[in-house]
Amino acid sequence: MGQHGKNGDTINLNVNLLKASAVVVNYIVLHEICHLMVKEHSHHYWELLRKFMPDYEEKTNWLNINGSNLL
Repeated sequence: MGQHGKNGDTINLNVNLLKASAVVVNYIVLHEICHLMVKEHSHHYWELLRKFMPDYEEKTNWLNINGSNLL
């Protein structure tokens, strides 16, 4: 849904995100912003994400179930 630019300082979002709720889009944007600071999905990354969105797992669960419908 999102990806980083070659320099790691830009975020590109898939237009299909318009099909998702604002809550899910907010999660994806925050997910990508956190990757500007921590590149990999290490525990440091998830701790950073949780700091700003404690309930992020609800969004990841929704995406795991419904994400393919956005493509």
